[in-house]
Amino acid sequence: MSPRSLTLALLPLFAALGCNQAADTSDTDTGTDSSTGSDTATEADPCTPDPCQNGGVCSVVDNLAVCDCAGTGFGGEVCDVALPPSVSVSFDDNATLAALDVAGDPQTTGWNNALGAGPGQGADGTLADLLDEGGASTGVSIDWSCQDIEVTPLSGGSAADQAMMGQGCRAWMGMGDATITLHGLNAHFASGYTVIAYVGHGGGFPTDHTATFTLNVGADTVSGAVLAAFDGTFDTLDGAGDAGNVYVSSAHTEDDLVITLAATGNATLPTAAINGLQVLATP
Repeated sequence: MSPRSLTLALLPLFAALGCNQAADTSDTDTGTDSSTGSDTATEADPCTPDPCQNGGVCSVVDNLAVCDCAGTGFGGEVCDVALPPSVSVSFDDNATLAALDVAGDPQTTGWNNALGAGPGQGADGTLADLLDEGGASTGVSIDWSCQDIEVTPLSGGSAADQAMMGQGCRAWMGMGDATITLHGLNAHFASGYTVIAYVGHGGGFPTDHTATFTLNVGADTVSGAVLAAFDGTFDTLDGAGDAGNVYVSSAHTEDDLVITLAATGNATLPTAAINGLQVLATP
């Protein structure tokens, strides 16, 4: 039998076996573009569903979900571990910063007033058993040694922020630094903490006054310049000597933390002051 005759004779068999059907070359099952060979399958989003709890913000890093728990009051990989409340201290001569007032950035309540004795008073002192932002005892204490405490009139920002930024533990160039020590931090902040320090004028001075400073928060050091005025906003110091009024110092584990401020500048007796401190648990 000729090859042609054999083929014709086998056609019914091919049909019965389905061999006359074309191969499926669509991309539906393979997830591959047949024209380019590239993968067209949709990758799963690690942030869907959102694994972050209690207001944490999810982002994708190296195809993994990463939760940012900042400002939530919670820590852990998915923001599910409650953190100890923050502890904040102001140097408010006139006690105008009430317990329920919110001040700083982040805004917190329950500021401990280290002074309250009146303008020009309380340059050296101690305050035991600071309260947290919820009003509960922490066992943390503070002592300070300032060249003086003096009110700086402010016009910008909320009344609470003015109360916090308007008074401070002042350093004078040529006369001495301001030194503040926090004690017993580890019992409250067992997993470590971040310190936010607010720096300002700390009193009146000549209009041509130029004040710079060096701030030490434990072993962390930053140089900066005092802002000409407080307009209600908080400008973070970047460490390059720029003007600013807030510095964030992270990754602390010291049980006793020493904070010092040294004032420098071109005018007569330049001054700078630590106006307030916030201590927040490490997320």
